[in-house]
Amino acid sequence: MLRIPIGVASDRFGARRTFSALLVMGAAAVFGLSYAGSFAAFLIGGLALGMVGTTFVVGVQSVSSWTPAARQGLGLGIFGAGNVGTAVTTLAMPALLVQLGWRQSFQLYAAMLLVTAIAYAVVVRDAPRTGPARPAPCDSSRRRLCSPSPGSTASTTPPASVSSWPPALCSATCTWTCMACP
Repeated sequence: MLRIPIGVASDRFGARRTFSALLVMGAAAVFGLSYAGSFAAFLIGGLALGMVGTTFVVGVQSVSSWTPAARQGLGLGIFGAGNVGTAVTTLAMPALLVQLGWRQSFQLYAAMLLVTAIAYAVVVRDAPRTGPARPAPCDSSRRRLCSPSPGSTASTTPPASVSSWPPALCSATCTWTCMACP
């Protein structure tokens, strides 16, 4: 459910900041879980970790931005191979649990997430923006602005069904260019 807002955050603030923030939140959630002692605490920690699972959207946006269109399949395939972390955790966590106990194992994972967040923030750069400039802010009425696309034979009034569509659907599926106020 949170992939859409996290994708919007990635577009607005850049993949580097969004991904780093999610990793820090993940580290905090895992560290907090190491002190959990009730069902409610585990539930809240699990929900926080679920939000961190949305990092896939940020990674796809970043890889797609940096990779030429002809090589995006390879780039996304390499990025997707990062799921090997799940396999490593499945194999390594039982040994850590025996050696350190579950609380310290979670704290170790939290530390690794925090180190990863810092490394990502320092090393990775956002891809340069190549699309059109961001539109001017909307007026105080916060209304949706719609206009016929260039070369369109559409009337000057959008159909009611079009004016309620999200901008991406509107411009992709009809002859109207729409801009939603943030």
